[in-house]
Amino acid sequence: MNFVMRAFLFLFALLLTSVGVSAQGDSPGTLVGLLEAGDFRALTVTDDGEYLLVTDAATSQIRIYALNNLAEPPLIASVAVDGVPTGIAAGRGFVLVATRSSASPSTIEVLAPARYASDSPFAAGSNYVDLPFETDSLIVSAERNYAAALGQDRFALLRLRSAGDIDARTFNRSISAAAIASGTLFYAEGSILHAARLNGTSIAADSGTLDAGGAVTGVAISSDGSVGALARSDGEIRFFDPNDLDLLGSTSSGVRPVIIQFGAAEGRLRLLVAGQGENRLRVIDAEQPDAPRSLDADLRLDGSIVGLTTFPDHVVATDGSTIGIFALP
Repeated sequence: MNFVMRAFLFLFALLLTSVGVSAQGDSPGTLVGLLEAGDFRALTVTDDGEYLLVTDAATSQIRIYALNNLAEPPLIASVAVDGVPTGIAAGRGFVLVATRSSASPSTIEVLAPARYASDSPFAAGSNYVDLPFETDSLIVSAERNYAAALGQDRFALLRLRSAGDIDARTFNRSISAAAIASGTLFYAEGSILHAARLNGTSIAADSGTLDAGGAVTGVAISSDGSVGALARSDGEIRFFDPNDLDLLGSTSSGVRPVIIQFGAAEGRLRLLVAGQGENRLRVIDAEQPDAPRSLDADLRLDGSIVGLTTFPDHVVATDGSTIGIFALP
């Protein structure tokens, strides 16, 4: 074999090896990127999918990472907020941050696109909404025109028109979980899931209820509003039709769910389940909600998962000190 042929074969083998390594990094069900060091409590991805925003309670800042390199997302800015950030959710072109301080039990601070600060895509302090209770979690609707701040015995409904135009109303009701889609609030009280139409910040009478048969710990609606899911404290996941709350199917997650959220892998519907004290995410194939099935995926971090968010084909999870970006199976 002459020198030219040997050189060609060597380069060809090297090319195959490089392609194999690259494909493995994005293969379904694998860890794509890892970020460490921080006191992370919540995270979200902007509606355009360009940025990952993470609350850092230790520094009272929001870390902003660009998602142009999932293996090593660059930290492009850290924005200080007025208080300890406890929750975060992305609206349409802006971001809501729930904070806690000595001045207020909870304040929703708005991060809007920065006009003059060239070192950050977002600037803090665009708007503030004070709430009379501590916010445990912050959710946003699939259409990003509503949000809800959930507390121990109260919750607030926020109508999102723009970063500077937000109406809020507090309700003295204790709900364990909620989701919003298509102008409807889905909320759980004990074992009962309610569906109620929204009109501004007013909640109409229930349009339907579903008895889950056990304490509800999580509620989620798919981004297109076609499928809903609820999690029970005993680990059962029930899928339902958001239009009439008819039960579609059920399966066991094998954990006590504390967070559930829909995602998609190449257009196929997935439900992510984080269990109490668990460091591994459960993934349920919900493409056929009348016959859901668990997928064998090793999506895990070192510590118990306390927050997650999704964007196309991926899920981002945190255990409080580490953030993992995984390709969805």
